[in-house]
Amino acid sequence: MASDQIFLHALTISVIRYARKCGMAEKEIGSILNMDLALSDLSALQPLPEQLLHLIQAVSQKSNTRFSGFHVTQLMKLSDFGIAGYVLMNCKNMDQVQEKYQEYHRLMGNVTRLTVNIDDDRVTFFWKPIRDLPPEIERIVMEYLVASIVIQSCELTGEKLPIKQVEFNWPAPDDVSEYTRSLGPNLLFDRPYTALHFNRSYLKLPVKTSNSELLDLFEGHARERYRKLVSAASLSEKVSSLLNDRITCLPKMESLADELGMSPRKFQLHLKDEGTTFLELRDQVRFEFAKRALETDDCTAADIGLQLGFSEPSAFFRTFKRWSGKTPGKYREEWKASRVT
Repeated sequence: MASDQIFLHALTISVIRYARKCGMAEKEIGSILNMDLALSDLSALQPLPEQLLHLIQAVSQKSNTRFSGFHVTQLMKLSDFGIAGYVLMNCKNMDQVQEKYQEYHRLMGNVTRLTVNIDDDRVTFFWKPIRDLPPEIERIVMEYLVASIVIQSCELTGEKLPIKQVEFNWPAPDDVSEYTRSLGPNLLFDRPYTALHFNRSYLKLPVKTSNSELLDLFEGHARERYRKLVSAASLSEKVSSLLNDRITCLPKMESLADELGMSPRKFQLHLKDEGTTFLELRDQVRFEFAKRALETDDCTAADIGLQLGFSEPSAFFRTFKRWSGKTPGKYREEWKASRVT
């Protein structure tokens, strides 16, 4: 699964959350996306841009408002972006955050090319699309990217981002009140790119959730995955690395086989020769992620289950108990007790 598909997956999950908030029925949402939302595992959700656009249009009609990326960012968390999000949450200061954001932008499943310029008194993030999307989806993606920087920066530091100017590569809408409410009055439209400019002094601010040990841990996992992917001698190692990279949006077996240039049958036979199966590798990757999250993160077990694609906490609890013989709560309790002794 390509990184643009990962991004569309994450965006669609946030749109689903907003649709629910607006009172849309589960059946209606599922019908648009051609899936049953009552299923326990949402990791297989691979929406087409047209499906996402259809859902957005339905939400707009339901709420009687023009849908924007600002709606989505109000419901997203950095942890939605998996390992990359955890890296940002544990940086020392905002200067390190912007460095890591650049480094892991593609890992976070982007559909844009990011350029960052730092001058004497300002920082500028420039985004340009790297694939064709319906204009309405492209607009929402760009709004989402800009607003997420503003919202998450405030959450990381406790202080508002000092915005100098924001530029957008589409015409100004009739009503710009939502833009000014979220980003301030210094807005420019019909520009050749989308850009966010803010005061450089902001980079000096410390991150409230900074933890150097966790930063090393999560960065180590991210780098190790790519190292293994490049040097892996076996198919199972490559599959595990790819699944780790897409932990919050696990691809289907057929999609992964195609990405590795193999038919599904050949893919399954190779894994069988190595003594494993796709489902076993998928469960192993999800189990390891769940254990790390329970040991190192303040997320609730329900939040961890949601990140792994479980639509209901009970489904995650049952699956984790099958993996470990313990409930998530019991596992976390015993792990904390072992650290004390």
